[in-house]
Amino acid sequence: WQSCYYAINQSNLVLDALKTLPASQLYKDGIAAQVYFLRALFYHDLARTQAYDPTAIYAPANKGGVPIVTSGVNDIDEISFEARASIPDVYKRIYDDLDSSYACFNRNNTQTSIHKATKAAVVALYTRVALYNGDFQKAVDKATESLTLSGSKFMTNANYMTGWRAEVNPESIFEIKFNVSENLGSDNSLRGMFTTRAFLTDATASIHGVIVAKQSFYDLMPAGDVRKGLYMFGLGANTAKLECTKYISKNKVVNLDNIPVIRVSEVYLNRAEAAYKTGTPAGEAQALTDLNTIRQRAGLTTVSLSGQALLDEILLQRRLELAFEGHRFFDLKRNGMDIIKETGDILFTDYRMLPRIPIREVNANSNLEQNEGYK
Repeated sequence: WQSCYYAINQSNLVLDALKTLPASQLYKDGIAAQVYFLRALFYHDLARTQAYDPTAIYAPANKGGVPIVTSGVNDIDEISFEARASIPDVYKRIYDDLDSSYACFNRNNTQTSIHKATKAAVVALYTRVALYNGDFQKAVDKATESLTLSGSKFMTNANYMTGWRAEVNPESIFEIKFNVSENLGSDNSLRGMFTTRAFLTDATASIHGVIVAKQSFYDLMPAGDVRKGLYMFGLGANTAKLECTKYISKNKVVNLDNIPVIRVSEVYLNRAEAAYKTGTPAGEAQALTDLNTIRQRAGLTTVSLSGQALLDEILLQRRLELAFEGHRFFDLKRNGMDIIKETGDILFTDYRMLPRIPIREVNANSNLEQNEGYK
C-alpha cells in the first residue's frame, strides 16, 4: 500500500511537472508514456491485492476498490484523504492510463529497452488488466497486438532452460533491473526466499530458502516437461525440499536477479483464457491453439479439449508456466476459487481473501473503509 502510493505520487508529480516544462512535446510524450504505464501498473497491483476483482466479487464483504489520487503532493498538508473508489472506477483509471501511455508512444516510440516501459509493454499489461476486468475480447485483441509487437521473443523448448539462466530473460517484455547499489540482501531477495544456494552450482547452503515447491506440484509436470529442470532439491535443511531456481544470482552477483514482470508466455496464456471466456466457437479454437503452443514448447503432446476441460487445462498451464512469478493466488482469486491447503482451506467467501489495509492508513484517513473482518 505505502510503496504503491508513494510511487503513484511520484508519477503524479512528474505528470504535473510536464504540463509546464519548457521542452518539446516529443520529449514530454516520451516521459509521459513511461509514467502513465507505471501508474497503471501500480494501480492494478493495488486493486488486485486490496480489493475484489471485477470477475469475482463476494458482495457481503465488498468495500469497493482503492482510493484514486491523480495530483502529486510535496508536503503532508497537501494530501487529500480520498475514499475508496468503486471497482469499475479503478479499472477505468487503469484503462485511461494505459490508453494515455499508448497514445504518447504513438507520438514518440523510440524506447526499446525492456527495463523501461515500451509500447509493447503497454499492450502486454493491457492483456492482464482486461483479463482481470472480464473484458475478454479486449484481452484477446490486445494480446494479438502484443505478440506482434514483441516479435520472436517466445522461447523454444531447446533454449528454455538457458533462457531462465540468462541475466535478461529472453521472453521479457518488461523487466525490473536491479543495480549493484540496490542489492536487497539474502533475507529479502527472491533468490534467498526460494533457494538455499547462492549460485546454481553451490554445494553449501547460504540461507534457508523459505518458500519451496511441494512434491505434488512438481508431479503435475509429466516426464519430459522442460520446466521440471527449474526445480532441484535444496541444501542444508532443504535437502528433501524442491526449490525453484528461476532467480538464482544469474548476473553473477548474489541476490541481484532481474525480475520479469510481463513476459510473452503470460500473454499467450492471457489470450487463451480470455478467448475461451468469450464463449464463442472461434474463441474456443483460439484458446486451444494458444494452450497447445505452451504445451508443445514445454515438451508435451497437443491436446484436443473443449468446455470446462479446456479451461481447466489452461489454468493448469498457467500454474506450471508462471509458478513463482506471482500469479497463482491472483488466478484463484479472480476466478472465485477456493485455496486448498493441507493446513486448512480458505474459501473464496473467507474474509482473508483480502488483506487488512494498514492500520496507519485507516487511522490517518477517516474516509478510508477497512476491509471486512479486520479492525
